[in-house]
Amino acid sequence: MAHSLPLSGSALRETFDVRDLVAMTTGEKPWMTISDARVAARETFANVKGIIRVWSIVLRADDEVQLVSIGPRGGVIVEWVFGPAR
Repeated sequence: MAHSLPLSGSALRETFDVRDLVAMTTGEKPWMTISDARVAARETFANVKGIIRVWSIVLRADDEVQLVSIGPRGGVIVEWVFGPAR
């Protein structure tokens, strides 16, 4: 399935690696849920000083693949919707 991507020159495109998206869609890498992303963000904030957001590609319960950013208090912002996982 083809997913829509941010334009290659946009700042949003710099927040994720397309290889991660490909690995998830081909089954080489497991999908991350919002809950998984929050746990990973919490660990990142605890170990890396000076960052303000953590970015993750997640699979939502409605089968949508999204790029989200998570803040230090756990707030989630949907930055981009790639489309359905299948």
